[in-house]
Amino acid sequence: MDTRDDDRPTGPDETEAGGKPPEMHCPRCGAAVDADAEFCTKCGAPLGRKSSKAARKAWKHRIPIDVEPWAVKASEAAGRVPRWIKIGVPVAILVIIAVIVALSVVAAGHTPQAAVERYLETLRKADYSEAFEMLESPGGKFGTKEFFTQWQILQVENLGSLRSFSARERKYRNRFFGRLLEPNPEEGSIYVCTLAYRKKTYDVNVTVVDDGGSWPVNSYKLKLAEGPTRAVVAPLGARVFVDGVYAGRSAEDEDLKEALSLKDFPDDLSEAVDYVKKLLRAVDKSVLDAKSFLRNLDKVAEDVQNTLERLQVSGISWQQVVDAWEQVVSESKSFAAEVVRMVKNIYWIFGGGDDGSVRARYTRVQSGLELQNLPEGWHEIRVQMPGMVPDTKEFYAPETATLSLDPTNATEAELKNMLQTYFGVRSNAYFTANPAGLSDVAAGSQLEDDLARVADLAARGLRQSSDLLKLEYVEFKVLSPRVATVETKEAWNYVIYSGQDPVSIVSNQKNDVVYTLRREGGGPWKVIESKTE
Repeated sequence: MDTRDDDRPTGPDETEAGGKPPEMHCPRCGAAVDADAEFCTKCGAPLGRKSSKAARKAWKHRIPIDVEPWAVKASEAAGRVPRWIKIGVPVAILVIIAVIVALSVVAAGHTPQAAVERYLETLRKADYSEAFEMLESPGGKFGTKEFFTQWQILQVENLGSLRSFSARERKYRNRFFGRLLEPNPEEGSIYVCTLAYRKKTYDVNVTVVDDGGSWPVNSYKLKLAEGPTRAVVAPLGARVFVDGVYAGRSAEDEDLKEALSLKDFPDDLSEAVDYVKKLLRAVDKSVLDAKSFLRNLDKVAEDVQNTLERLQVSGISWQQVVDAWEQVVSESKSFAAEVVRMVKNIYWIFGGGDDGSVRARYTRVQSGLELQNLPEGWHEIRVQMPGMVPDTKEFYAPETATLSLDPTNATEAELKNMLQTYFGVRSNAYFTANPAGLSDVAAGSQLEDDLARVADLAARGLRQSSDLLKLEYVEFKVLSPRVATVETKEAWNYVIYSGQDPVSIVSNQKNDVVYTLRREGGGPWKVIESKTE
């Protein structure tokens, strides 16, 4: 047998030509391995007695041979961990993740936006009792569950069912006037809600305030009313109903009534002190009115902005856009009327247009009442008074509602009959110089003037013949339950006699006259004043 220089035997393990050791195969997986390898490079099985005890343990635990000793120990420790822990810890982690996701889902349903949408969806389903429970009730006539339910039913009867809605947080800037004058609320957030009923669509502001609770189940309440709504109603004493609920009687604006007295300058120091106090109150009232007008301007600008935003949203019908513009126009008219009233009131305070008559005293008032806690949105206001034609109109709070009643045909007939009776009695008194019967048709300053005229004619031995050629009724106004005015266009012939001889003749004298009439209790109307225009 041939031997090599190093006297080692040759055989199958001998190096092949070229210096490469012969191939060996893993007894476990059959993979080719180097002759001097201690482990199979494919499956990691030990290949001979030369493999160390650590290597065999590494194989047993499927640990690569080049792993650091500390890692081997850690692996051995992990191998001793109970099976229930190995399974339980991942499961617990998954449960925790699931709980966090679930709580996040719950929290998403307890946000201010979600609270508003939940309320609107409840209205759409006509569950008014549940919807009312979501509100922060302000109390008063317009804060009860009964009113809320009746109001919702009335809207459906007049506007059709609530078909859809949307809610978005209110912006405090707009394209027209920059930042809105109305400040951010001290508490809560304001959302603009678009309510699309079958016949009409309109916007309202809803304030969301915190009602306790903690994450993820925060609780919220909704506020539907912020500030009063003004109703300007003539005549005085008219009964006002809002959505079928009695709100009160139209009354004089006491602040304006006091301010009108400022045209009478004081005569002494004591009156001067009172005058200054009234002046300060009048100025303060004017400032409050100006603030109110600015808030109304805010509302108009906000409504214009909301309408423009609707134009940019798909799914909005043309009718809904028209409704939105109608609401803007309505509130714009209301704002313009407020400005006119303010200017007129200032004009009155300084004595403008005042002829000192009873009629002026009654007409130079702003009659009406403030409606406290009336929810923002669509409402129906009704005004009625005996002898007057009731008036009903819809309006959007907090827009000012303005109504003026007209006398019924029966009331007009009463006023006409009394005025014609007065003409006859007065003409007879002037012709006979006998005042009998004047007190049955006249009172107040008119009776005094007529008695003075009769006495003057009698003292001079004169008589006056009065012939009515033409009588046209221009306007009838009832200023209060007991005071009315009749505006006429008249043409008269007057002849003054001394004995049987005429001493003065006036033919076809045309007069525009406003007569003021009053009735006491249930008695007849009487003429208390006449002013030739």
